[in-house]
Amino acid sequence: MARFANAKWIVEAHPNNPRIGLNCEEARLAVLMDIRDELQALNRVMQCRNVSSGFRALAKIARRDEQAFERRVAAAARKRANRAALKARK
Repeated sequence: MARFANAKWIVEAHPNNPRIGLNCEEARLAVLMDIRDELQALNRVMQCRNVSSGFRALAKIARRDEQAFERRVAAAARKRANRAALKARK
């Protein structure tokens, strides 16, 4: 079967020429083959060293943001505790 990458599908046969167009099964198979090609291309890109280093950098940024958030929460808790202690002394 010929490859029909990014084709406009004419599923019904042309009335004057039944050879023009695809039947439903051929159209489904062609679409699945196109999807497979795209997934293989994505796979190749994802295995690239630059992409994987980019994911590691994003994970590092996420960890830093999480640690910064935890520090802010802890600082706010200490501040509330100090305020409560000062209020209790009065």
